Amino acid sequence: MGDSTATTICDISDDVKEELKKFRFSKSNNAALILKVDREKKLIVVDELIEDVSLEDLQEQLPSHQPRYIIYSYKMIHDDARVSLPMVFIYFTPRDSQVDLQVMYAGMKVALQKEADLTRVYEIRDLDDLTEDWLKEKLKQKILDTEVKMGSVNIEYEGKVDGKNVFDFKALDKDVQELINAAVEARKRAYIPYSGFAVGSALRSKTGEIFTGCNIENAAFAPSICAERTALAKAVSEGHREFTACVVIANQEKYYTAPCGVCRQTLIEFVDKDIPVYLAKPVPVNVLITSLFTLLPAAFIPKNFTPTPTNQDKNLNFK
Repeated sequence: MGDSTATTICDISDDVKEELKKFRFSKSNNAALILKVDREKKLIVVDELIEDVSLEDLQEQLPSHQPRYIIYSYKMIHDDARVSLPMVFIYFTPRDSQVDLQVMYAGMKVALQKEADLTRVYEIRDLDDLTEDWLKEKLKQKILDTEVKMGSVNIEYEGKVDGKNVFDFKALDKDVQELINAAVEARKRAYIPYSGFAVGSALRSKTGEIFTGCNIENAAFAPSICAERTALAKAVSEGHREFTACVVIANQEKYYTAPCGVCRQTLIEFVDKDIPVYLAKPVPVNVLITSLFTLLPAAFIPKNFTPTPTNQDKNLNFK
């Protein structure tokens, strides 16, 4: 197996959570809390806390070739002389940074944003863009930047190849390419006499094994089963109940097809922390990377409900 950094989502360290709380309640003007990913520990950690720093000065403090998360408190003087202290989340992702780093940072962005409880979220690719004028313009916009347009099933991406969370297939880790290729092959076996909509999926278990599935339709429609659940049923029936990544491939040209709501809920039953979800086309030139918790926020998870079956067989695992 190769380097697995691209298939593992990091945790947010307790120090980061504590610093975020302190930072939110501080009254500092133009302060920056800089966070980074520790690849060895697979943790988001505090890089630096800087008081009284302008965005122009902050450019000098940031590495030009490595991504960073920046929580910035800004003293904004409005046209009518009012003063406010908006706090923003800035995701710095340089174009020439290592792909595995970009994948890790992109995969944890939404989770960290939620932990920070911030709605003003911006992204920059070039440090020279990090200026006070840039931030003022962003803060004046009525509509915040968004990453993707989400529907009940599809994610539409209208940007360029180097756009947000979309990566060149050939630049991804070999383990990820292997998983995506497995889903491509599984899609070819889809049984779709009614819709013609072929879907392939692949799951990687915690032990590194790959399980694939395709959608199987039925004339009565209700008994039809999605590719993701086919793969999951195969894995669970063979004793695997923990997974580190999921791939979904479908024959859409304009959209990257994400798991349906039922599949999202079913998958989340078998993960103890967020996992990356890779969405691609039948010929996977580019891959959109999201995560299971992003697709299903505030999910109903096993710890919310502990069943107590009566007369249960003690030899069975009721999890």
